[in-house]
Amino acid sequence: KGFDLEQLFSEANLRATGEVAEGPTLEDMNITRLAFDYVDQSGKSIVMLTVSTEALRQFSQEEIDEKEFLRAVMGNIDIPALIREMTP
Repeated sequence: KGFDLEQLFSEANLRATGEVAEGPTLEDMNITRLAFDYVDQSGKSIVMLTVSTEALRQFSQEEIDEKEFLRAVMGNIDIPALIREMTP
């Protein structure tokens, strides 16, 4: 409960995540993609999104704009389940 797409995908949150992608830790571990998996109370995946660490880095350094960044995002969204989750 309390899933807020607007807050999740706010520019500040995306840039902060991009700063993580710039760090040496992900590169040292050979991580090239990050994923977000939002599940309901029973553990069923409702929203699964993934993006390359390179796209995150580029966005955080303002090398690409929000539209280009969103083109790099891939995933699946169970729309009916998401509506149920967001409806009181």
